[in-house]
Amino acid sequence: MNHKKISAKLTIYKGPYSKLKNEEIELFEAQNGKINVFQKEPIHDRYLILDQKECYLISTSLNSAGKSLMSIIKIELISAKKEIIEEYPIQISNV
Repeated sequence: MNHKKISAKLTIYKGPYSKLKNEEIELFEAQNGKINVFQKEPIHDRYLILDQKECYLISTSLNSAGKSLMSIIKIELISAKKEIIEEYPIQISNV
């Protein structure tokens, strides 16, 4: 199977109790290219931000996806979307 590297910039903000491990980040990077990981407190909600323009709220932990009902909700309210995107900008260095 051919693996195509992603061309998008991926930034992950994680809280102090995140279960995301360095080994998982390294494996993802080996398969898909560099990602940026930052520690940020406090983080509870999960957002997917595309091209600093579109914003989605993910209702459950991604490691639980497929185990129970979950929702992905597009945030349409311009003021809310702007606030979220400004709070979690794309950045360039790794933690």
